[in-house]
Amino acid sequence: MLTTSKPEIFARQILDYFNLSHYFSFIGGATLGGKRSTKTDVIQYVLKSNKIENPSDVIMIGDRKHDIEGAQTNDMQSIGALYGYGSEKELYEAGANIIVPSVTHLQNLLNTIIY
Repeated sequence: MLTTSKPEIFARQILDYFNLSHYFSFIGGATLGGKRSTKTDVIQYVLKSNKIENPSDVIMIGDRKHDIEGAQTNDMQSIGALYGYGSEKELYEAGANIIVPSVTHLQNLLNTIIY
């Protein structure tokens, strides 16, 4: 699933343009009218839409403090990704449970968690 603070309609267009939509079972984003405007709101929307009753079973992977803070507010674990736009300091100060420097490190970590 994907959560983004970008308007959902534009997120879908971007993912479709780059042929990435099929990698996500659900795409949730902000609304144009501002009803869902924060990462916390978008995460709540995605959880509710997918009938996820135990957010602690979900891991938020994000590259900015808003991702980490949204995960915390929704009682989720978080992984900070250094291969995005945020810095290690930003992710650490936001309270990321784990910080990974690369996609390869993330893949290895997820393999140990899932298997």
